[in-house]
Amino acid sequence: HPGAGMVVPAPGFAMCTSHMRVDKSRVLCLVTVLACSTLAACGQSSVPPDASDPCRRTPSQPASAALPDIPSEFTFDLNRGVEMVVEASDAILVEPAGSRDIVAYDANALQRRWEYSPEDAQSVWFTEFGASNFTLQTEPPIRVAGDVVLLAVDFPGGDEARGGVRVDAVDLVTGTRRWSIGNPGSDVTVAYSDACSVVVIVKTVANMTIQSNELKGLDRNSGAERWQVALPPTPYQVSGAYGGWLYLNADDTIMRVNTASGVAQSVTVPDADTVCNVVEARSDSRLLCPPMLALDIDWSAGTAQESELRGDEDGLPGPVVKGVRTRILRDGSVAAYRDGALLWRRPVGRPLPEDMQLVDGLLLTGSDSVALLDIETGNTKWSFDQRGPIFVDGATKTVFVVAGNPGQAFAIDAGSGQVRWSVPASIYQPGYANGWLIVNDPSDREAPASAFKVR
Repeated sequence: HPGAGMVVPAPGFAMCTSHMRVDKSRVLCLVTVLACSTLAACGQSSVPPDASDPCRRTPSQPASAALPDIPSEFTFDLNRGVEMVVEASDAILVEPAGSRDIVAYDANALQRRWEYSPEDAQSVWFTEFGASNFTLQTEPPIRVAGDVVLLAVDFPGGDEARGGVRVDAVDLVTGTRRWSIGNPGSDVTVAYSDACSVVVIVKTVANMTIQSNELKGLDRNSGAERWQVALPPTPYQVSGAYGGWLYLNADDTIMRVNTASGVAQSVTVPDADTVCNVVEARSDSRLLCPPMLALDIDWSAGTAQESELRGDEDGLPGPVVKGVRTRILRDGSVAAYRDGALLWRRPVGRPLPEDMQLVDGLLLTGSDSVALLDIETGNTKWSFDQRGPIFVDGATKTVFVVAGNPGQAFAIDAGSGQVRWSVPASIYQPGYANGWLIVNDPSDREAPASAFKVR
């Protein structure tokens, strides 16, 4: 049962990857529920948006708060550690170590809300379920869409049938299953979700060969099918979601599907050797395939032409803040641009996109340390000579670093770089959600996990 913890900048969707096991020592799925891009996507085109419309809700920003010098501690009632932590609106979801179950706790007092055990489940880990929009890394097979928790479940087949992957939609408040999709012989992958809809890829497999392939748009609450698109029997990979469109690729084809209507368009990539696993849409007619390919697209004609990279298009995308766009260049350095003009460029130890987070500036992790850089100049505000999983609490402007052997969690003031406090913590599967830093015991992996209230 592989392990959890990576901070993922999740724009409301996850991309498909091939079947992989998850390195939980680096994976934490911080789930952000996005509002729908149009009222039509929710079937409410004649209703003006308001605060009560779940498709138009804007998450409130937490008020600034002071970081306590000595955080309060909570011990989970699991009699074991945790292997996955997922943040929901008013709850924290955890997977106990060595378990297939999901347990929900109230986010304020960490009182147990419910426990869900997938029926006939073999595991909730041995499955493809997604990756961040920047890199092809596998995420935990759990996603929150509004008040629904989506679980990818690997279940065994009978004597005459192969198993498969299904998706269970569980009510966030009660823990009861609302609907599920998937049968023996089929693999279901969530490709996209928001507060109104869920888009899944349904593959039917026999003798290790894809027999059929469909993209389906489902109502988030009921699982009712809204639209369906037949795909060729080829392993399609979701490569991005922008402007109400879901982008997929397979071989030399890039397809996009409108997540509200199911309208599909596709183009053929000119070079058969070109791989466009990640799509970054700069406009309706210009796509980037990081780190080094740009395509000019004519969707009506179904054509794509390679184009020269422009100033701020090279490399992998990083955070955008205060009008400054950051990129991780192919040589491992980081550059910042405003309106396409270079502001600064510097080596920082070849970070991955998930190693870059924002906290009153640009937080970068290098090869062996953590540093906070000024977004305008690239100058180092401070550095911390440890390397490990990083979490950021925006309300208290605090950076948490879990590092060392057997392990320690450090709470660092983002303004000064000073360590405010530290607690023993295993580097194995730390997590952060809703103002709680969640860590396992560094000396006993069978001991209950602990949570420290940071605001």
